[in-house]
Amino acid sequence: MRQLKLSVFIFICLLFGQTSIAEATEDQTSSYIILDMGGAVQKQQIFVYNQGRLETQIQQDNSIIQYTYDTNGNLKGRNKGYSSEPYVFSSTAVSYDIYLKGVPDAVSLVRFPTWTEQNGQDDIEWIVGEKVASGVWKGTVVFSKHGGIGTYITHVYADQKIVAGVGAQVKDTLKITSTQTASLVDGFYEVYVEGIARTVAEIRFPTWTEYNGQDDLVNPWITGEKISDTTWKIRVPFSEHNFEKGNYITHVYSFDKYGTGLGVGGIAVTVSGGTTGPKEPKRSSGSYEVYIYGIDPAALKVRFPTWTAYKDQDDIEWIDGVKVANGVWKATVYYSKHNSETGSYITHIYADGKFVGAWTANVLAQ
Repeated sequence: MRQLKLSVFIFICLLFGQTSIAEATEDQTSSYIILDMGGAVQKQQIFVYNQGRLETQIQQDNSIIQYTYDTNGNLKGRNKGYSSEPYVFSSTAVSYDIYLKGVPDAVSLVRFPTWTEQNGQDDIEWIVGEKVASGVWKGTVVFSKHGGIGTYITHVYADQKIVAGVGAQVKDTLKITSTQTASLVDGFYEVYVEGIARTVAEIRFPTWTEYNGQDDLVNPWITGEKISDTTWKIRVPFSEHNFEKGNYITHVYSFDKYGTGLGVGGIAVTVSGGTTGPKEPKRSSGSYEVYIYGIDPAALKVRFPTWTAYKDQDDIEWIDGVKVANGVWKATVYYSKHNSETGSYITHIYADGKFVGAWTANVLAQ
């Protein structure tokens, strides 16, 4: 077997020349590979249909226009890709397609054996091609079958005869950004992922808290919002996770147009509790509310003793809090209970007798 591998590799090098993979940035990544059988350039426009709808249009310059549709069959958009050497793909692409043009009609089978350079052909996959148009066959290389990033080598066989060979490099281009810490008071935080391949159909962000494992995992997984060709984001609302404190964990999964998914990264954000309310409420409003987040779900009673700075605690009122959500309590402070005074109103907060927070508001006359 080793002797066969060596002889085939030497044959490919003599026939097509060794492939040199150059360094490339994310902006230089390819979207597809387009080869011509026997090396003869086939300058033609090719239309590929799927279930009666135009799916792919290969231009004479080997650029590709990809058409996407909604569930009702309405055209959603057109994305232009390209095929240029050196072939470099983002790991977020999940897969890439190799098109072979100029295939005679008499050919009944085209295969695309593919493996990665690392450890030789231990991961070889004999990909069976699909005839997508007259004279055009396609093979899809799925990264998860080859360990992800690295140098990929593909030979192309038409009815047992080797007719082409190509090398490609899969690189990690993903960048995940988010705040390191957040407060339940903020209501949510956002996660951004950059360096996403333009061919990606969807990015999903399964998210859960460390507390009690994945009991709060949102299903179906949160689908990201595409905000540019290569950047997606999500908003993680604390209300979907029982307003829990601690570590929030988000994994990132990329899906290609075939629905194949691949985990490409993850991030953790530490979320704390907190207290909030108005800083300068107006006396004319009659009252204001103070909220505290991150209370132990087992707490039975939360109280909000409140008084004004004027004459110290002569007007203290122990307000019984109202539970409004898991770990979230509130109190309503009425000015009439405090002689309708202006100035500083001070609130301390106790959960089952234990001090857990405070809030100060400066009440204005108007």
